[in-house]
Amino acid sequence: NYFDYHGVQELANSPYLKNLRSLNLMSNAVGDKGLLLLAESPNFSQLESLNLENTGITALGILALSQSPHLTKLKELNLNSNDLGEKGFRILADSGNFKNLIKLRTSGVPVGDSGFQAIVRSNTLNQLEELEAMGNVITRESLDSLANSSILSQLKKLDLRRNKLKDVDLIFLADSPKFHNLEALRF
Repeated sequence: NYFDYHGVQELANSPYLKNLRSLNLMSNAVGDKGLLLLAESPNFSQLESLNLENTGITALGILALSQSPHLTKLKELNLNSNDLGEKGFRILADSGNFKNLIKLRTSGVPVGDSGFQAIVRSNTLNQLEELEAMGNVITRESLDSLANSSILSQLKKLDLRRNKLKDVDLIFLADSPKFHNLEALRF
């Protein structure tokens, strides 16, 4: 299937989707306009899982999600392969709408250290158990921030493949007692 924001509008207007808990829009041209429609619809107030991988959204779409009065129950959010930029990460990190997130995927979003650090320093993302940050162009500086982050106490899965990390950075992870709850590490 393939649709754009018009398809999201149809979903948003449907009287039959009020109990929807999971929505996968992966690789549809939803864009920021579609995300705004989704954020404004009370139909999605029960959503716990939202897959927006490769949907053409930007920081503007994240802003719509962050201000939605309906999307406050999200536990899983996939933002892989979108052009969110550092601003999108900062909006995500600062919004109370994402306080229930357990799983966050941001792979293929090259934001660098400053964007990644906004996530790991967030006071609202302290429920995260899984963080996928493959190809975010992060360095050891981000690992240092992660080691000092409050989210580590419950972080169980961490994916840092395809970043600007070195062997010595893996040793740092292995030797840090702050990563004691990790069950899966992809480096």
